[in-house]
Amino acid sequence: MKSWGALAGLAMLIGTMSGCGGGGGGGGGGGFPIVPVAAMTVSVSVNGTLASADSAGQYAVEPGDTVEITPSMAAEWSSSASETGAITLRNPAITANKWSARLVSTSGAQVTYTVSAKGSTNAALTKDTVLKVAPADTRNGEYKVWATNGTQQKLALNFDTTTYEMTDAAGIVTSDGFSADPGDAGTWIFKNSKITSAANTARFRVTDEAVVGSFPFEAPQVPATYVVQPFVASRSLVTAQAELDGAYNRLGVNYNATTRDSQIRQVEVSGGGTVFKQCSEVAIYAVANCPAASTMTYAVSAGTTAGSWNYVNIANAEDRAAFTVALVGGQKVMLASGLSQTGSDRVFRIGVLDDAAWPTNVARGGDTHGAWGTLALADPNGTGSLLRPDGGTESISYSFTPLGGVVAPPGLRSSGASPNAYFAVRNSKLSVVVGARGNHGGYMHFGLID
Repeated sequence: MKSWGALAGLAMLIGTMSGCGGGGGGGGGGGFPIVPVAAMTVSVSVNGTLASADSAGQYAVEPGDTVEITPSMAAEWSSSASETGAITLRNPAITANKWSARLVSTSGAQVTYTVSAKGSTNAALTKDTVLKVAPADTRNGEYKVWATNGTQQKLALNFDTTTYEMTDAAGIVTSDGFSADPGDAGTWIFKNSKITSAANTARFRVTDEAVVGSFPFEAPQVPATYVVQPFVASRSLVTAQAELDGAYNRLGVNYNATTRDSQIRQVEVSGGGTVFKQCSEVAIYAVANCPAASTMTYAVSAGTTAGSWNYVNIANAEDRAAFTVALVGGQKVMLASGLSQTGSDRVFRIGVLDDAAWPTNVARGGDTHGAWGTLALADPNGTGSLLRPDGGTESISYSFTPLGGVVAPPGLRSSGASPNAYFAVRNSKLSVVVGARGNHGGYMHFGLID
């Protein structure tokens, strides 16, 4: 339905006066000629360039295009869409002499959007401009975020307008634009006023239903201080409990205002998603090989939101936490961000299914020092280069080897000796490296594999 603005002014009266009858063989009566009324016309431009309608009289536009419609006379405007709610306007500037706006679509299908002009002084004069809006970018939408600063947030991306919104747990929204990284196809750069370093290392990459990147989040336990830190985001969560099962090699970081620490262990979900187990040994065990006295068993239940799960120690109800299993490029990834049980630390956990295979691949992502770059993994070595916030570059090199013995998870690798060791896990889409407790505690780097 079209909704008009203020009522139009009085319509022009157009009449024809009949001539008086003649006499005495005179000719037919004379009269005033009918005065033709000029039709309303419009000119249409898309992104500043004059556009032409197709054979059906429609103008082809892409989501994110800015359209200007200029009428031949002052007009009032209304609009309608073939799909209710599919089109919204960004930066509208609508006056009697011009209609201008950027079109944003939320539809995966083509939508027609009709902008109707009606003469301000003659309501009988109207003109419809039909815009044929292409389907929206499939990457558009909202993603749930797990950040290494120990928070959960929401990221809304719009590739048609190259804009984003990051919403924190308190509902505070940070919005701005993003642009393609000219030096790395498939990488996008966040624009954000909180980034004051020499180099902007806030970037992201997208895979099926997921985003991996770095963003200027609040520093863990340091209010009003912002530093670029990694995050994983997904809009595809495992909501069927039976699909949670698996042995996950899980890496984590713990932060408070002054110290940082790491966690490296395997956890296991079994029994159709009803049982959660982990090993309390200092050594790193596969859960299946953990001594019985050190095996901690938890009951799993659904959380308050779809895709969130709680687990409670069956021997100590005070020992409880939560997790989510998200799909990143079709791969199951266990994620958790939040406060520790004591409330003293911010914690982040990320785990992938145990797999001894270690194929060659390249991952791109960020680290908790605010750097961004690549890590090429080839059994047993890992090498890469990172752009630091100060604008310098840093080379990284690891020699990852299995932990050894028969009790450790086969898919968990280490590099170096404690306290200078690093640990790594991976699947076909994610690579994650964490520093060992000690000299590199609290350090994490992860990236999306090409």
